[in-house]
Amino acid sequence: MVVIRQRHTTLCGGVLGTQTLSTTTALASELILQILSDEVATALASSALLQPYFRGRLGLKTFLVRPETAHELGKKLQAYGLSIGSDLLFAGPQSLLAADHG
Repeated sequence: MVVIRQRHTTLCGGVLGTQTLSTTTALASELILQILSDEVATALASSALLQPYFRGRLGLKTFLVRPETAHELGKKLQAYGLSIGSDLLFAGPQSLLAADHG
């Protein structure tokens, strides 16, 4: 299963021990493509034909999708036999971090 979903992210700075980090904050709205299968995610990541649809990756099975290409990407993925869902596969932000970095 493939999931494309819009996600809002917030980045902020603070204090870590005695090192002061930047306090710059950014709020962004991103389209996320999540893949259940390691094999499918690897195939998508290595496909030169699909690279124009991606802005980057958030982990092994999570991609940032260029908003202007999302509809066309969804059609291509369905043509390849993948089903498209609309919900993220993780319960919340902590799960997303654990899954992408674990």
